[in-house]
Amino acid sequence: MKRIVILMTLSLSIIISGCSKEPLITEEYSVMQVYMDEKLIYETKDQEEIDDAIHQINTESRETTYEMSLLEPDGKIIFKNNQEV
Repeated sequence: MKRIVILMTLSLSIIISGCSKEPLITEEYSVMQVYMDEKLIYETKDQEEIDDAIHQINTESRETTYEMSLLEPDGKIIFKNNQEV
């Protein structure tokens, strides 16, 4: 299950990478959920796992962007804090 989360995190970081080196995610979150085909497959409240996923997204190389056709993602990652999505 952790492999799926890591794969989804890396895939997401590639998809959302841009030219800016500013962090993409700056808020604190307390829940991370991974959905595949609209079905919840993983949820964690482990702050270390959440922080690691955010760190991977924020530190992914965004120096160059390429124009490419990407397929729709198979899943999505949702970060939640104690109040809202």
